[in-house]
Amino acid sequence: MNTCFKAVRGIQTTAVAGLLLAGAAAGAQGLGNYALGNGASKQTIETRDRAVNWTRLGTTLPTGLDVNLSVLLQHGVYPQPFGSVGVSRVDIRDIAEAAAIALTQPGHEGKTYDLIGPRPLTAPETAEIWGKSLGRTIAFGGDDLEAWEKVTLTYFPAPLTYDFKHMYAHFQQHGLIGTPAEVATLTQLLGHPPRNFEAFVTETAKAWNEQGATVKS
Repeated sequence: MNTCFKAVRGIQTTAVAGLLLAGAAAGAQGLGNYALGNGASKQTIETRDRAVNWTRLGTTLPTGLDVNLSVLLQHGVYPQPFGSVGVSRVDIRDIAEAAAIALTQPGHEGKTYDLIGPRPLTAPETAEIWGKSLGRTIAFGGDDLEAWEKVTLTYFPAPLTYDFKHMYAHFQQHGLIGTPAEVATLTQLLGHPPRNFEAFVTETAKAWNEQGATVKS
């Protein structure tokens, strides 16, 4: 909240006409308390500076996180332990496109958009999709968060590892599944259906191949 108040004070002294609030997809099923911080930020802006228009963009687990997994995929393992309930992962290009629309086009002031993928995927399904695109077997590394944390701390900052661990724990228990209504709303905002994960994987694998970073069998 201290960061939020500092941001608002900065806004009050500059010519900011619009503001994007980014956070977790509050409308997704089973989200629990993950969106409370975003609600607090929105309320602060509403009460302390009513001249600032805001649009809230809530996201699920972005597909772009998988771009950093090429080395682990070379060893035949998909490591993200987000479980078997399902997460409607959003394409990072849809996030960028939605942000540009909200900032540059009228009619989005005071609205909330949940940025999600067209269907939920489990972690084992995600590993299978990668395997099909890469032409080899990719095994899911499992949902043991303690084991994941131990390995991840060898190359990832501790605070971020802590955050991801608790996010994955939430996903394992509740998932993060977009509703048909949310998909329809996002489709209307973008002017096209949200991009699916399979297309992202195919394009990423092709790019790796062109860059000489092919996952070898």
